[in-house]
This record gives sequence, C-alpha cells and structure tokens, in this order.
Amino acid sequence: MKQLNGGQGMKKIIFVLVIAIALPKLALAELTSDIRLKLGSAPGIDTVEVNGLSGDLEKKGGGNFQVEAVFSPVQSDPLGYVFSAGIFGRTHKGTDKTSPQTDVQYNAGGISLAGGIGIKANPQFHFEGKLGLDLGAGKPKSTPGFGWGSTENGGYAALSLIFGGYYSAPGKPGLQLGLELGAQSWNGDFRFQNSLGQWIDGTVKGSGGFANLVIGLRF
Repeated sequence: MKQLNGGQGMKKIIFVLVIAIALPKLALAELTSDIRLKLGSAPGIDTVEVNGLSGDLEKKGGGNFQVEAVFSPVQSDPLGYVFSAGIFGRTHKGTDKTSPQTDVQYNAGGISLAGGIGIKANPQFHFEGKLGLDLGAGKPKSTPGFGWGSTENGGYAALSLIFGGYYSAPGKPGLQLGLELGAQSWNGDFRFQNSLGQWIDGTVKGSGGFANLVIGLRF
C-alpha cells in the first residue's frame, strides 16, 4: 500500500503519541466502556491514479458504517482520556464528467482505532475530540468508461479528526445517543485487469468532511 505523506504522516505520528500516552493511564484506571453503532457519510473521491497518470473526479457523497468499543477512565475531573477500537465498512464515490460519464465507487472495510480527550459537561453529557486511524482493504467498481475488467483488493488507509457530543441515559447499561463531525483524508489501492489481460495498479484518494449519527450503550 502506498504510504500517506506530508500532513497525513504528521497526523499519524501524533496519533501514535496520543495512544502511547493514553494506554498506560487507561490500563491503571477504572474504566467506563461504551459500545457504539455509527452510521453516516464519507468523503468522495478526488482523483484516480493509474500507471502514474491521474484524473480528477467530481466528489459524490459516500457512506460509513462502524461498530466500536470506547474506553475512558471514570473521572471526577472534567478532562480525561478516551480510546476506541472497532470495525468499519465504507463507500467513497466520485464522477468523471468526461464522455462517457463514469461513476466510480470504492468499497473498503477494516479496523478502526482512535484516541484523544473526553470532556465531561455533566453526568449525562460529554464531548470527545479524537484522532482516528483506519486500516483495511478495498476495491472500486465503475460504470463503463475506465475500461476496468476484473478488480482485486488493495490496501486502504484513512486519517480522521473526529469531534463528537454524546448523551448517556442514567443507569448502566444506559442508552447513548450522539453526533460526530469530522474531516478525513484517505487513500485506497487496487489492481485491475485491462483488455489485454494485464494486471494494472491503481489508486483512488480523497479528503473532506463527514458526519455520523451514533447509538450505543454505556456500561
């Protein structure tokens, strides 16, 4: 899989540092745990690259599905650490407006990790700011236009800044509802077979905002 570079590389370093600081504290603390189901949007496809040649696409809305476990220390202070791990399924979309018009959809799935800070407003409301890293695999499909035949999975990676607000009903387990907003930069590789039967490497990538509705349980 091609490496994320530039600002993406810096975000990855910061993410690792956040996890390295948070995990020892979480291991020694009494924990609150949440199980969350997240449904929302995903950034569209900006470009498609094949054999060093790239083409820009018009972004279209994608979709996101995640199940994750979230851990944070039981805290008396308003500020604390938070860490999450889970699985995701995601779709990114884009359209090539040249003739013939081609719609491209990249489907990915894998594991998601995130770490950051939690801010408790009161016993029922809290907020989180996290840096997320998603790793997995995916491949595209398209309407006729790019001449892709059979396709094979390639590596997928995404970096996200996530800001969320959550309400947890009294009692345990308590129903939890939330809304997340964020920004994401992602990269997905793949291979496809051309008309001559040759396997060609390709990449799709994009960036943009997203939103998730959250429903879960707090334990």
